[in-house]
Parts: sequence; structure tokens; C-alpha cells
Amino acid sequence: MASLDKFGPLTERAWLMIIIAGYLCMSFAYSTCNPAFESPDEIHHFSYVSYLAREQRLPVAELGGPESEFHQPPLYYLIGALIVAPLGDAGDPNAIIERNPFWAWRIGDVGTDNKTQFVHTPAEAWPYQGWALQLHVIRWLSAALQIITLLATYWIGREIFPREAATRLGSLAFVAFLPQFIFVSGSVSNDNLIVPLSTLALCLLIRCIRLGPCKGRALL
Repeated sequence: MASLDKFGPLTERAWLMIIIAGYLCMSFAYSTCNPAFESPDEIHHFSYVSYLAREQRLPVAELGGPESEFHQPPLYYLIGALIVAPLGDAGDPNAIIERNPFWAWRIGDVGTDNKTQFVHTPAEAWPYQGWALQLHVIRWLSAALQIITLLATYWIGREIFPREAATRLGSLAFVAFLPQFIFVSGSVSNDNLIVPLSTLALCLLIRCIRLGPCKGRALL
């Protein structure tokens, strides 16, 4: 790849790797600093993975049953279960961690009430063990999956701006360092597979528009 005069002597490939490395550092920092299950619905996403690893079958979402993510497509959770299954049985996280009885946060209100949903103990501290280790392994998996989003974003930039390296790298950096994107990437959430696959689908659509449809692209 050609050098970027505006960004010094580094090549475009070097800047691509720097942006992705910066994203990984920040997403791992978020995943480390964010207490267990404080991301949106994280305890339910983790429970889905734990169920698959423990029971080795798909769960059933029951009418009137407890809140869960069992209605979600299973691919993200199956990948997570395959990775954490060798680490042992994490158990049901709802029975492991205590809910904060004083949590009363309303998302639309500004207030000084307690913002953590759960009571956090040294059991979730480094060095991670048991369910805490499994939680962070899945968080790391989520961060790794979102690299696909970044590469697909860069690919879209090459399709739309083939002669403007600074523009496509700037677009990539914009996505990579969005705080909410990094926060979710460091959490257990099936958004971390939905977003990469959606971005890849957008890549293929743009390529079909630019080059025309063919059997290979239609199959993908």
C-alpha cells in the first residue's frame, strides 16, 4: 500500500494495524473495568452460554418464565459455549451473584441513586476463576469478533473511496473509537456477532452495486 503523506512515513497497512490495536487495548480495558453483568442484559446473555455449555441442548423460552435471552438466535451463544465448556460448569449466574437491593436507576432520569445492579465481591477480581473467568473469556471473544466489523468497515472504505486512504482510515478510526461501540464490544452480548455479520452483508451489497451481481456474491 502507498504511503500517506498526511500521516507521516507509515504505510496504510501500518495505520490499519495501529487503529485495530488501539481498539483492542480500549475494549480490553472496558471489559476489565466494567463490573460483572453491569452491561445491558449481560447476565441473561451469559446465562444462555452457560446453559448451552452445561446442558448441551438449546433452551426453551417459557411463557411467564423468568427473564432471559433464550429467544435469541443461538450462533453467538454456541460459539461462546464451545470456548468456555472446557473451563467447567459456571452454574446459573442468577444464583451466584447477589442483586443490589438498592438499585433503582431509571435510564431517563438524572439522579444520585445507586447505578450498579449487583453486589460485587472479590470473587470476580483478578486472577479470574470459575464463572468470572468464563465471563471475561466471552468478553474477549466479543472484542475479537468486532475486529471483523473494523475490517469490513475498512473494506467498505476501499470500495467507496479507492483513492482516498485518509478518508477510509478516518472512517475506520471513527467506528473503532466510538465509546459505546467499545463498551458493547467488551461485554457479553450477541450484538457482537450481529454487527460484524451486518457490516459484512453491507460490504457485499456495495460490491454487488459496484461490480454487478454474480453467483458467488449472491451465494455469500
